[in-house]
Amino acid sequence: MQAGEWLTIVALLCMLIACVSCLWVSVVRLRRAAEDPVARFTYGWLAALVVPPGLVSCAGLAWALPAPAGRSGLAVAGVVACNLLAQPVALLFCWTGACKLVLGLRGHVGYAWRRVPEEELVGLSASERRGVAWYCVAQGSVGLMMGVAVSVGCAWPLIRVAFA
Repeated sequence: MQAGEWLTIVALLCMLIACVSCLWVSVVRLRRAAEDPVARFTYGWLAALVVPPGLVSCAGLAWALPAPAGRSGLAVAGVVACNLLAQPVALLFCWTGACKLVLGLRGHVGYAWRRVPEEELVGLSASERRGVAWYCVAQGSVGLMMGVAVSVGCAWPLIRVAFA
């Protein structure tokens, strides 16, 4: 195993540890200050901004660990741990993407995992309403593709090691 491979694995592991710790701090702070709007905004954005790098580090570790280590138990355990972290988030992306896609295709508007009531959309013209519904379709498609990409990207090395 070369120095570059070790450096890549250590960097990805450090990035994953940093992302998980930021997410943990955000969750703890949000629970302690649930009524403070500034804290909700600040820590909500912190949590939202560390999820993508965390998923990238999980996928990177899942791809980087088996290559130099082969079929060692530690490499497989590392890939399984990365999958245990990433697959629930990928499932959430798939679920929200599919829900938003279905809502948009049915002509409804979805926001924050809920259907927007018709009373709130009264001021929109028919063309604006169609545009917002198609925007929901686009958001759902992107979310669904992201979820599938993260899921397959993290699981593929494990599948490859299992069937090798």
